[in-house]
Amino acid sequence: MEALDRICVSPDACLRDALGRLGERGIVLVLDQGVLQATLTDGDVRRALLHGYTLDTTVSTAAADTRVRARPAPVVAPEGISRRDLLALMRTMEIRHVPIINAEGRVLRVVTVDTLRDVAAQQPSAVIMAGGEGRRLRPLTENVPKPMLPIEGRPLLERIIEQLRDGGVTEITLCLRYLADVIIDHFGDGSRFGVSISYTRETAPMGTGGALSMIERPGGPIIVMNGDILTDVSLSGLLRFHQEHEASITLGVRRIDFQPSFGVVETSGVDVVTIRERPVMHYFANAGLYLLTPETWDFIPPNTAFDMPDLVLRALDAQRRVISFPVGEDWVDIGEHATYARFGGDTVTPMTGTGTTL
Repeated sequence: MEALDRICVSPDACLRDALGRLGERGIVLVLDQGVLQATLTDGDVRRALLHGYTLDTTVSTAAADTRVRARPAPVVAPEGISRRDLLALMRTMEIRHVPIINAEGRVLRVVTVDTLRDVAAQQPSAVIMAGGEGRRLRPLTENVPKPMLPIEGRPLLERIIEQLRDGGVTEITLCLRYLADVIIDHFGDGSRFGVSISYTRETAPMGTGGALSMIERPGGPIIVMNGDILTDVSLSGLLRFHQEHEASITLGVRRIDFQPSFGVVETSGVDVVTIRERPVMHYFANAGLYLLTPETWDFIPPNTAFDMPDLVLRALDAQRRVISFPVGEDWVDIGEHATYARFGGDTVTPMTGTGTTL
C-alpha cells in the first residue's frame, strides 16, 4: 500500500489533484493543518463531475455538497477498535473505508472493507474491440490494424493490455476482424505480456455489441473497451463505482466542453426566457469503456450486427440500472491523423503476418 501522505490533500486542492491521489484504496483525506476535514472516495469525485463540477473545483466545495457526499462529516474510528466493530460500523454506515484516528485526531491509517474481510475485490475479465478497419487513418491502416499503430514506438494495443494487467485483469479476449493475423502473431497466447489472451474472429462486421455474442457468458463482471483509446482511467475505481451503485451496465463518459459561435436563446413557447452570448456548454460523450454484469448477455441477440448503444437501450427497456462513470483522467480516441500525431504517433512500417489459424 502507498504511504498515507500520498492520499492526503488540502481543502483548497482541486478535484484533479484528488483524482491523481486516489491510489489503490480509492480514497483521499482532506486535511487542514493535519486535522481531518473530509474524505472523498473515487465515487464521490465521479459524482461531483456528473453534478457539473469540473476538475478545477476545490475538494472542499465538492465535499460540502450532499449530492456528492451524503454525510457532512467523515466517519472515523478510534485507535484500538476491534475488527468486528469496524466491520459492523462499515455495514451500518454503508461505507467501504474508515480512517483510524488517535486521541489527538490524527489519521493513523485507512482501513477498507476488503482488507478486513481478507478478500480482494473480484477482478473482472476484459474484452477489447480490435476489429475495425481504421478508415479515417488511411493510408496508415492499409497494412496495419488501427490498434497496432505505434505510439512512441509501441503498439497502442500493447499499452492497453499492459494497463489491464497492471489493474489486475489477466483474462483478456480480443475481438478481431480486419488484419486479425497481424494482432494474433504479435500477442499469441498473451503469456509474454503477463496475461492470458483468447480471440474471436468475425467474418463480417458484427458491431461492438454483436461481437459479444461470440463470447461465452462470463462468470463475473467484464470490462469492454475499444481498442483505439488511450487513457489512464482507474480500473479499480471503475469496478468500485459499478459495485457501489449495483449497476447492470456502467458506461464510461467523457465531459466535452464547447462554445457555440452564436448567442443561445432559451424560449418557452413564443416567449424568450433568456439569451446568453456564446456560452460555454458541455455534454458527456461515450468514452468507449464499459463494465458489464453477466446478466447483460440476456440482451445480446445471437449472430446479429449490434452496437453497444443498442445493448444499453435494451437494458434500460428491461429496467436494468445503467450508470455513467465520468473519466476525468487523461483520455484520447486515436481515430484521426491529427489526434494520432498529437499523441505520439510514429511513422508506420508496413506489417505482414504469416497467419494463425484459430
